[in-house]
Formats: sequence, structure tokens, C-alpha cells
Amino acid sequence: MKCRNIILPFVGLLSSAIWATPSFAADDIYYETRICGDCNYSQALEIAKTLEPQKNCSHDDNGLPSCYSTSNKILVVNSVTRAMYAFENGHDNQGLSDSDLVNYVQDIRAIPEAIKALANGVLNSYEAIHQVANELTAEINAVPQSYSHLLQSRQGRALADGSSSDCENSRVAKAVDTAFSLKSRSNVQYRAQQKFANHPAVKSGITSRTLNWRDFDAGIGTIAIGGSWLVEPKRLFIYDKFESDVPIDDSFSNRNQVVYRLSMSNSALVLDLSEGLTYFAGYNLSQLKKSVADAAKVSVCLGKTFDKTFPKMLIPSGTAPGEPQPRFGNIPIASRDRGADGQSCDHRYYRMGSLFATIAGSCE
Repeated sequence: MKCRNIILPFVGLLSSAIWATPSFAADDIYYETRICGDCNYSQALEIAKTLEPQKNCSHDDNGLPSCYSTSNKILVVNSVTRAMYAFENGHDNQGLSDSDLVNYVQDIRAIPEAIKALANGVLNSYEAIHQVANELTAEINAVPQSYSHLLQSRQGRALADGSSSDCENSRVAKAVDTAFSLKSRSNVQYRAQQKFANHPAVKSGITSRTLNWRDFDAGIGTIAIGGSWLVEPKRLFIYDKFESDVPIDDSFSNRNQVVYRLSMSNSALVLDLSEGLTYFAGYNLSQLKKSVADAAKVSVCLGKTFDKTFPKMLIPSGTAPGEPQPRFGNIPIASRDRGADGQSCDHRYYRMGSLFATIAGSCE
């Protein structure tokens, strides 16, 4: 797929102020790098034109302007063919006024071999992390998650209506524990790091690499590249899927899913929970932070698991700032009861001091 229609709106946002070339010594080499889709030379040139260096102006004692800039070395990499195009984007008429500085973009025909190696190393690293994520996803989900002894209802009724002991062994409880258990996450990260270290594509002399979803940098000694993808790279997520606790309903609205995002810092893999892709009993974790869920519609096992796992505060729903102080304590939400006057309270769950989820339910 050609990248012109995809990348140009995006790269227009990447001003030289955002992607300014880092400060290097005179003998250092740095290339501002963009990874496109299947782009050609003409499209690469258009990308390079958007990376005009920043002008730095001052005035002498007579008030006359004097403007300078440091030219950018730019590398555009075709992620499909690995073809590479290099350019210099700079200004003529250094030392004159802002309006006198004339922008130019010219080819760099001899790309240093070390720069090519860094670019290929970045692409190899993304590919290796993608493969590691896929392999771990397959391994984790190949293990049977057998809870058949708990699935006694055949009426489409959630296990959430069962006993506390049932909830302790439910899939939603297992998903919550997996998402926040240091031991579980450390185990996944260790396995990912081992797979990555043994991947043949990442054997190189690169001394430093930092990669996340779209941004990256890499270096060998005093030679470095840094920049971003202009198209979406391959996904770097590990999925741990738990089937629904509802025996005859495997719809996504009842599914439990824990998703980890892989990135790299100083050539070591980093594992983070993806709140936007993680679900507990059908509720998205990032949305539980932003919105108030209704206890009457939430799995009882989800409520019981949260009550057992996280500290919380109770605040009467609709309370304005300055009104009665919140109540502390682990008052159960699972009863779904309201007060005598029908009032509900917001159960605000916290993890490591930060708001984790809000569910409107019982006040006592």
C-alpha cells in the first residue's frame, strides 16, 4: 500500500519544534528517521520537506536580525522493501534575517553503513517483538481454563449470582488477579525477554534501543537515529483471554481479557497493562476509570472481587464538593441494595493511590 495518502496528514503535525535534532558533538552523526509504508523516492522527498530545521534568530546592537539553523539529516525507510532514502533539509543565507533564509532539501547519496544497520536493527526489533507477542499469546491461551465444575446454570444466568467461594474461582476473579499480580506479570515479562533475546533477528551491535508503539531511537557509539512510524506498525500486544462465566453466553459483553503491551527501554523489554484493551466481565478497564458503572448491571463476582482486592471510598452519588465527607471501609457492593430512601453511593476503588474504577451501588 502506498503511503502518500496515509502519511502526509500525519507528518504535517510533526514540526521541527517537536522533532528537533538532539545536540551532538561535531563528529556525531544523527538522522531524524521516519518509517513509511511502501513509499517511493518521490513520497520520501515529500516527507523530508516537512522536517525543516528550526530557525534561531537574534538582533545585534543596531537591531539588525541574524538567523541561523542547523540542517537536519533525514532518513526515510520503506518498511516493506527496506529501501532507504536520505536527505538534508536546511537553509541557505545563514546569518541573515528570517525571511532571507531559504529552505532547501537535497539528496544524501552515500548513507553511512552504520545508519543503515541501525534502521534495519529497529525494523528487526519491531518484527521480533511482534513475533514474541504472538507466540506468548498462543502459549498462554493454549492452557485450558477449566471451570466446568462452576458452570451449573444453563439459563444464561451469570455465575455472579453464586456464592462467595464460587466467585473466588471465577474467571473474572482470575482475570483481575492476572492483571495486577506482580508474580504473574513478572513471569510473562521474563518469558518475553527470553524469547526476544534468543530471536535471531535481534543479534546486532546496537548498543541502545528504545521502542514503543510508534516512536523509537537506536544508537551505536556516537551514531544514532530516532523518529517515528508514519503508518501503524505490527501490533505488540500479548492477549490473555478468559472465557465468560456465563455458561451459554460467549458474547463479548461477558468476556474477560487481560492485555499486555510490549515496548523496549535500553534494549530490555518492558511489559505494561493495556487498560484500553483489558476487560473484566465485559467492562473495559479504561472506561471504568472515566465513567460510573451501575452495580445492578455489573457481575456480582466482579463486585466481590473488587471489594476483596482494592481499597475504596463511598460517596453518595451526586455529592457536590464540600458536602458530607466520604466514608472509608470495604462496605460490600455485591448486595446491590439501596438505602431506605433509594439513595445509591459511588464505590470508588483505588489502586496504588489512584482511582481505579467507580461503581454506583449500596450505601450500607
